Amino acid sequence: MFPSKVIGFALNSKNASEFEAEKVRARIKEKHCLPVCDVLREGSDELVEAILNYKKKIIPA
Repeated sequence: MFPSKVIGFALNSKNASEFEAEKVRARIKEKHCLPVCDVLREGSDELVEAILNYKKKIIPA
């Protein structure tokens, strides 16, 4: 296996309250300084943006 670069996190908040989910999202974001998307509640836009920005960085136009 080869190491992978982590560029963001997708949070599964299905069984959490909105308050609990936001608390976890904020904690992960602060700890890792990376985007954390609660895809079920807020969509994946922030994570998609991180992926596209990373792609531009490693594969210049």
